[in-house]
Amino acid sequence: MSADRPPLEVLLERVVFAPIGVMVAWRDELPKLAAQGRREVDLARMFGRFAVEQGKRELDKRLRPPTPTRVPAAATVPTSETGLADAVASAEVIGGSRRRASSPSSPKPPATASPGRRKPPAVSALPIAEYDSLAASQVVARLAALTPVELARIEAYETAGRGRRTILGKIAQLRAPA
Repeated sequence: MSADRPPLEVLLERVVFAPIGVMVAWRDELPKLAAQGRREVDLARMFGRFAVEQGKRELDKRLRPPTPTRVPAAATVPTSETGLADAVASAEVIGGSRRRASSPSSPKPPATASPGRRKPPAVSALPIAEYDSLAASQVVARLAALTPVELARIEAYETAGRGRRTILGKIAQLRAPA
């Protein structure tokens, strides 16, 4: 291409006309490039904020101590100074159907570890061997075979300790009337 033209014309094209063409094109394209760059920065900022917020939430979840879960009133086992005796009475099984001793209109808060309450049962008193080493899904799989008294022990232990919602929810489900 440059072999067909004289060298002076090729030199003028590269040294004079090309820079002028770039400046003219730049004047027309600069606002478009700036707008595109601004959109890219805004998008990156939005993703960055999202990532930081997700990270904060995840960190808060991991650093926050477990909060006691509130089991629906119809499924709570009332606890008092008399301990498991109340739990047995409230979850008594009569004629194959489960009956509640307390009415749903007077809900009682779930058992929590507080200075005035009795201590939860020792892990050795739980009906499931090696309870603390089991995942919640493994515990849930074994709950259906337990008696109301054994369920009450596990609920008291779980509420005072790790408060795993999966286990407490399954206990509430097992106590619900059929």
